Amino acid sequence: MNQRVDIKGMRFGRLVVQEYVGNRMWRCVCDCSGTKLAPYSSLSRGATTSCGCRNIEVAAQRMTKHGDTNSTTYKIWSGMKSRCYTKSASGYKYYGGRGIGVCDRWRDSYEAFRADMGECPAGYSLERRDNDKDYTPDNCVWIPKGDQAKNTSRVLRFEGKTVQQWADELGLSYRTVLWRIRNWNDVSKR
Repeated sequence: MNQRVDIKGMRFGRLVVQEYVGNRMWRCVCDCSGTKLAPYSSLSRGATTSCGCRNIEVAAQRMTKHGDTNSTTYKIWSGMKSRCYTKSASGYKYYGGRGIGVCDRWRDSYEAFRADMGECPAGYSLERRDNDKDYTPDNCVWIPKGDQAKNTSRVLRFEGKTVQQWADELGLSYRTVLWRIRNWNDVSKR
């Protein structure tokens, strides 16, 4: 006759054995309050260590790389890649369409991007120092969003300054400075 080992009260991983229910099965209570029926052989060799909650936690950890999917920094990283590599993305013609790309270190790793750039400060945006070069650690900085709008390749510049910078410096309206710049050749020929 096969004698049964009494394991009542023993702990196996997250499980504590409560009672023998027959047919070689033991009812266990998990640390998460769930219950599990398991044979002694499975408990003793470590094949069963929870009610199933541990497997769910492990799967969730595998699926979650960084947990920042809804953060501003992640959205900026994702948008940067989209502008450079997705032809249907708005702005593609100004980035990927002009040959602008993302360095290998950042292209496939948000974690590397975040490690190099840090978190995006509130009210800031990603700026390339040289608009004709790729997104790389040495070519990118965080700057206030208002300043970034002044630095796009579509902003009209005259002798190294934007129209707004000239307007601020001269105490004139944007429209007046723009008119003068556009008519500079006509005036200088007189």
